Order: sequence, then structure tokens, then C-alpha cells
Amino acid sequence: MADEYLQVPKKKVLPSAENLRGTYEEMYSNWKNKMTEAAGGDDVYSSFMNLLSLQWMFYEIAEYIAVDGFEIMDKFSPKNLEGNVDVFNQALNKYHAEYEKVGICPRHFESMTEFIESCSREISEEI
Repeated sequence: MADEYLQVPKKKVLPSAENLRGTYEEMYSNWKNKMTEAAGGDDVYSSFMNLLSLQWMFYEIAEYIAVDGFEIMDKFSPKNLEGNVDVFNQALNKYHAEYEKVGICPRHFESMTEFIESCSREISEEI
């Protein structure tokens, strides 16, 4: 029998604020605007790579945490980049629901200055 049939599935932990915190913000900040930019610039490669990056992040999270499935690459279309933006946004909204289930409200910052000030406050409070 081949080794792949002998592998025991990993036991996944339940989603919690501790193990999901920051993941939505990372997805949003890393790829959301790049998806829109790729569509506006008719950049198929960037659209594909940004959506694929999101897919891989979903895979990494779902490997250890019991979250709903997020299969998005089968919806990728090189001929409809605006549609790919919609696929991305729908997946991000679905993931946002996972956040809400565990009581996390995503953090939004209006500027880098606001972000830096928030981080500085958190660090000084920990010290």
C-alpha cells in the first residue's frame, strides 16, 4: 500500500480568537487592493498570483484549524479579472464570518500613522 494511504489526518483545533487573530487583516492588506489593481490594469498574472496566494493561506489555516472550506481557484478566470475580484471579495467575506463566529472584529486603520501609534501603545502596555 502506498504511503499516502497510510497517513493519519491531523487533528484540527477549533477556531478561536487566539488562533485566527490577524489572519483576516493579513489577507486584506496583502491582496485586496492588488486584486482591484490587477483587474484595472488587465494584469492576468497578478490576478492569478494574488488569488492563488489567498488560496494557499486558506489551505495553511485549514490544515490546523477546523474552518469551513475555501476553494476559490476553480473560479479563476483569465478572461474576467473583475470577476476574480468578486471571487476574492466573496471569499474574504466568508472568512470574515469565521472571524465573527469567534468574536473578532477586524481592525481598520485610516493611515500608517494611526497603525504605528496603535502598535506602539500595545507594546508599551505589554512592557
